[in-house]
Amino acid sequence: MNHLLRLHLVENAIDLQLLVRSGEIAYKSNVTIYDAIPVALAMLKKTKCVTADKETQYSKIKPKNYPIELL
Repeated sequence: MNHLLRLHLVENAIDLQLLVRSGEIAYKSNVTIYDAIPVALAMLKKTKCVTADKETQYSKIKPKNYPIELL
């Protein structure tokens, strides 16, 4: 827990805007809503989602030009 606390992580509430964007990404990229949420959050925050999930997240979402990068 001490290591996690030192990361200074910030929580973001799940709201309608995030869910709508996540649903759009999930549908267009053929991924789960769980894979789409971090990408949608990155879009809303105007940054990139960094993932190590090459097969089920990155390879399906990146070709659709969403802001995702492979770790």
